[in-house]
Amino acid sequence: TRSSPSETQFRDLLELASSLTASTNGSHDRTAQMRATQQIGHALLDLGSTTPLVIGVDDIHHADRESLHCLGYIARRLRPARMLIVLSEAMRAQAATLEAYRDLLRCSHVRRIHLTLLTPAEVHDLLASRGGDQAAEALVDGCWRLTGCNPVLVDALLQDSVGPSGDGSALNALVPGEAFREAVIACLQRCEPTILPMARAAAVLGDDATPDLICRLADLSVANPAARLSPTTTGGLLDRGCLRAPTVARVVLDEMNANELADLHRRAAELLHRDGALPHAIAPHLAMTANLDRDWVIPVLHAAAEHALGEGRPTLAQRYLRLTSSDSTDERQRARVMSTLMRAEWRLDPGSVNPRLNALLEAMLQGHLTNDQSFEVLYPLLWHGRAEDALTAVKRLGLSGAVDDAEFATRLGIATFWLTTLYPAMRGRLREIALARPGPLIASRIREQLRSSTTLIEVLLNGATTTTVDDAAQVLDCARANEADVWQSMTALMSLVQAGRLEAAATWCRRLRRTTTRTQHALIHAFLDVICSEISLRQGDYPAAARSARLALTQLPPESWGVAVGLPLAHQITAHTSMGQLDAAAEGLQVPVPNTMIDTPFYLFYLKARGRYELAVGNTDAALKDFNLCSVLMSGWRIDMPTIVAWRIEAARAHLHRGEDDQARRLVTEQLERLKPGHRRLYGICRRFLATMA
Repeated sequence: TRSSPSETQFRDLLELASSLTASTNGSHDRTAQMRATQQIGHALLDLGSTTPLVIGVDDIHHADRESLHCLGYIARRLRPARMLIVLSEAMRAQAATLEAYRDLLRCSHVRRIHLTLLTPAEVHDLLASRGGDQAAEALVDGCWRLTGCNPVLVDALLQDSVGPSGDGSALNALVPGEAFREAVIACLQRCEPTILPMARAAAVLGDDATPDLICRLADLSVANPAARLSPTTTGGLLDRGCLRAPTVARVVLDEMNANELADLHRRAAELLHRDGALPHAIAPHLAMTANLDRDWVIPVLHAAAEHALGEGRPTLAQRYLRLTSSDSTDERQRARVMSTLMRAEWRLDPGSVNPRLNALLEAMLQGHLTNDQSFEVLYPLLWHGRAEDALTAVKRLGLSGAVDDAEFATRLGIATFWLTTLYPAMRGRLREIALARPGPLIASRIREQLRSSTTLIEVLLNGATTTTVDDAAQVLDCARANEADVWQSMTALMSLVQAGRLEAAATWCRRLRRTTTRTQHALIHAFLDVICSEISLRQGDYPAAARSARLALTQLPPESWGVAVGLPLAHQITAHTSMGQLDAAAEGLQVPVPNTMIDTPFYLFYLKARGRYELAVGNTDAALKDFNLCSVLMSGWRIDMPTIVAWRIEAARAHLHRGEDDQARRLVTEQLERLKPGHRRLYGICRRFLATMA
């Protein structure tokens, strides 16, 4: 039988260890320390002579000098004893007491065993032991990406994903949890001291991490950064200078306090800027720190915001721009940052830009904005009913001296077109401004840029023709995903609707919705809903029309629609009126609309919808008043086209309700005489109306 160490032997051993600690802490008497070391060594050797004994020491590179001397004393006298010493050390670790550590490793009986990471085949076997071969095949690649084949991480990942071995759970997916988080932290702490700061630097740098940049951010001077950051030396946590997986990076970042994290991001931004990195690579780090007192910070954030807008990420652009100092003494810089911020806000909610328009208009008039930024201010002015200010802006742009530039002249021509289209009364006012006439080449470019708009006007004037329908389809086919082309596409889409190509329009509407799904542009999405509502109205699907109009007013609240609010409200009111849901229609009429809407064609649609509601509830006089106001406005604006609002047909219905058949017949006959051959839908409506009166 094997004899066991007695309680007395253990007690004696502990007393000897205490004496060694006391001699180490209490004095520098080397003789007393050596005496205590020999006594502990003899006691352990005596213990090993009577029973098998294993001495295990983890992280030996952290041991103090006296403990190392004691272990060395025992290791040199091991042969007669039944004793095994097992020590573990981190690779490339620097022992705190290097001389004594080397003496221990030079003992003749020492055998060093290098423990490597698991192979993919071994990871597969571990997964199969928990979930079977099928689960192993499906999950082995993901396990490798998360763990780098580190056995500690693999085991922790399995523990989170399936529970302890033998608990009966099935392995269906890899779900990093608390065990995995603890394992990552433990591995980082057990690596050599330089690995943790490197891991933190890698986590902060993210996709921009390189071995050299990691070492510089971690304030480490390393001869071969790539070798130091290899999977072998980092326990599989890092690979080619990057943390193994975003999950690992998240663990590393979460373990840092807020001040440490902010300081690392600040220094990362400075390093990247010094290395000439692009602004959109630097800005995420600036956004994570409040210390922004560098001259280069505002231009970097501004450029990064422009890049974010180009990628359709206005929320990110807004975040960067709000970090810039509002106390800048450079008025030009402050104005240009405000202009870009306005563009980001415009995409998210057009109503939010209103408070900035006065300051931006003033900045434009003082010459603080570029021409491009000035054009960006013009359209919100038009949207929010500030036609006089928009006219002032057009005048300022026309006198800027850049009219010889083809691109500028083209944009000015387009801006002038939209000013006079949205505010027809401005045509006469525009003649007061001595704008340079574009040359033939520039005029051609303007026509091409306005192709979708002129196609829509042609359809409104003359009805559908093969040419106009083909032009609209070509605009839609050639459009790209940028913002300008999306608006051209929607104008072309409206041409198809007016031309009666409703099925094709519905198909394109769905396609445009898919194309713009990833863009954060609430106005584009809401306008698509309005077009869908118009299609449904023409198809007689009033419930669908009401839903689309309601969705448009949900994506953008009425106050954010500016003067265009008349369009979704008109569709909503018309749909509910047509279904006999007069209370719901009345609710739409209670929504406040801007007074300036009366100066725009949007008011015509609203008047038509309101007149139909008044007629449905028996207020014939009120209905006629609305339809006649349409007549007055359209005549004054010289846009008396039935394809915009067929007010004569609507007024004829009101006269018919009052028993004034002759007046109703006269109006419909007059409408028929004004129709062009392409106005087939309206022609059918008029003929049907007259037939009911026969």
